[in-house]
Amino acid sequence: MSQKAFRDPVELAERVEQYFAECEASRTERELKSGDIRVRQTLPSFVGLANHLGVAKSTLQLYADGKYELTAEQLQEIADKHGIGLEDIQNYSAVLARARDQIEQTVLTAAINGDTDSRIALAMLAKFGYSTKVETESKATLTVQWEGADMAEVSKWGK
Repeated sequence: MSQKAFRDPVELAERVEQYFAECEASRTERELKSGDIRVRQTLPSFVGLANHLGVAKSTLQLYADGKYELTAEQLQEIADKHGIGLEDIQNYSAVLARARDQIEQTVLTAAINGDTDSRIALAMLAKFGYSTKVETESKATLTVQWEGADMAEVSKWGK
């Protein structure tokens, strides 16, 4: 097994929060001649988080998928080490699930507010299951009447 990218989920959670703080700190606003406000900001993303953490996106995905989950005993050791209660510790996948939710919410809000290019927002939100496709279901019945042919002939044609 390869060496883990993080010492523990507490460290991961701290570094994830640092990433979101850096994204928020990148926010700048400028007023256009029309009076509209244009917002520029580094939107958080899963690949951006991986880069911030210094790991490949595929490695981070392994953590998110539960590949490196810890036992209750390991989590208790980490809680003791950090001087926090066991209820304040989450496994890697839970930390990253919260991060994905925060990424989704930030991108969705930016898209709704028009703070980002709509095509980019759509591409990012597609990763979370959003779509602009409208699915419709319809049922139609088609009746064909053959003039000059009897049912025996029609049955032969269907074979």
